[in-house]
Amino acid sequence: MINDIILWWARQMIELIPTRYRRWTEAWTDALLVVADPNPDTTEPHATGTSPPRITLLQRRRQQEARLGSFRLDDSGLAALRGAVSGRDRRQKVILQLPPATLLDRPVVLPLAAEHEPARVLQYEIDRITPFRADEIFWTFAIEQRDRANARLHVRLFLVPVAPLAPLLRGLEAAGLAAARLEIARTGAAPCRIDLDRAVSRHDRWTRRAMVSATALCGALAIAAIVIPFVRQSIVLDRIEARIAAMRPELAAAETLRQQIIAGSSGLDVLAAERARVGDALAVLAAVTQALPDDTYLNELTLRQGHLTLNGQSAGAARLIAALSSNPLIGNPSFDAPVTHADQSKLDLFSIRADLATHADAASEAARSSVRRQ
Repeated sequence: MINDIILWWARQMIELIPTRYRRWTEAWTDALLVVADPNPDTTEPHATGTSPPRITLLQRRRQQEARLGSFRLDDSGLAALRGAVSGRDRRQKVILQLPPATLLDRPVVLPLAAEHEPARVLQYEIDRITPFRADEIFWTFAIEQRDRANARLHVRLFLVPVAPLAPLLRGLEAAGLAAARLEIARTGAAPCRIDLDRAVSRHDRWTRRAMVSATALCGALAIAAIVIPFVRQSIVLDRIEARIAAMRPELAAAETLRQQIIAGSSGLDVLAAERARVGDALAVLAAVTQALPDDTYLNELTLRQGHLTLNGQSAGAARLIAALSSNPLIGNPSFDAPVTHADQSKLDLFSIRADLATHADAASEAARSSVRRQ
């Protein structure tokens, strides 16, 4: 994560450099230029059926370009090319310059949140926004506009298909010239430069690390200068809060305990009062289930304000009053309506109304019943 932050900060610092100065530094870079022939010669067929590509080799040093020769990448041409570059400085980059027709571009609109990692977002979107897979093209991008009003990031995507370049890249690698960058001229604009995913030299690695480290150090110092006053203020505030908290721990504990006692007692009182007023529904349901015989079915059971109403069907409705009276929780059971017979069955339709006894009454009644049985 720290490496990602450092690289992001380095990219932000590099973007602050005006574009014209960045182009000027690119022109000063010493490199070996490989210029691909824009008009391939097809009159000389090769053994594979196609003519080997032709290149022109240039040496760029101190803004001066010297022509080293023109070579066809066949067996004899590769031998001549190896001889021409045998004494070159290995630290120099090999830049492959392509004709403008090989460059494709298209506009892409991304969410503004992608401005910190546009390359990573485009990496996942290549398959969707182009007819190529990510491994079938060399690509780069340029940010054209940040539309903060609409939260949009306008990007120009540049890409070069890999397949047409494969013979050329293989020929260069056979000659010991692994291209590190593609450079394509554009009309009325700076050349498009696409870095290839290849290993860089030790000199390049140390140079890049030094630049990233120096940029990261400058960024860290700038962040420290901004953040340190806020950190000091936060430390002072934390100390004050700690002293205030140390002065009143007993008060906080007592207040918490008082609130817990009030909340617990009030909840128990409410439950007890409500249960005493309307009765315990689970106890009533258990008592009714135990008292009624197996040939009796309830269609409706209503418990309201201590009064119980039972509606259902039974093979013998007359015996239900005695069965319910035997339970101390159910008091004064009586038929609330005349008993009738069902049309299609031999069952009696009944409606019984009863009163619920309180817990104390139920307990005393249960004791009296026990004494009578003895």
